Amino acid sequence: MEDSARVVSIDFHRIRKGDVISNEQVEHHYIEHIVGRDAYETKVAEHERGERMHHPLGMAHQAVCEEVMRECRELGYPVVARSRQKTIEVLTDSQAMVYRSNRANNALGLHRRQVQSLHRDIDTSHLTKEEQRQLEAAQQYHVMIELSISSGKRTLKEMQKGKLKLSGKE
Repeated sequence: MEDSARVVSIDFHRIRKGDVISNEQVEHHYIEHIVGRDAYETKVAEHERGERMHHPLGMAHQAVCEEVMRECRELGYPVVARSRQKTIEVLTDSQAMVYRSNRANNALGLHRRQVQSLHRDIDTSHLTKEEQRQLEAAQQYHVMIELSISSGKRTLKEMQKGKLKLSGKE
């Protein structure tokens, strides 16, 4: 308990882009301000007895990361934060631009693989008529999203080549 008194708490008012929040600060904040010490100790005991698969600190960095972004946004100072090597990095705007763009592109790839699986890996003979209709609707919905993404990518490429301008003026 004495160790936690030495850990500097996270002060959302003082967070600036480029800051790094230490693992100790993350864990302290998670235990004291997100979960609560009593609930944390209960969860640790459950984990040690085998009643809980994962240690409660397993989600600490993600939870604190999300809280940092939410609190800073509410204070009028929006930031992008990420968990990295047992710390939380508050990204500069140029780092955030690359990070968010890469994450969005990765999510598109994941979406594409999930849509392919939706079409290829489900045996409709095991579904009721209603479930078959739901599957068909889901497949059509996600195909439309994929088509929109593809169309947007083509448009962007044409814009980058100078062949297309959104204003309609050439």
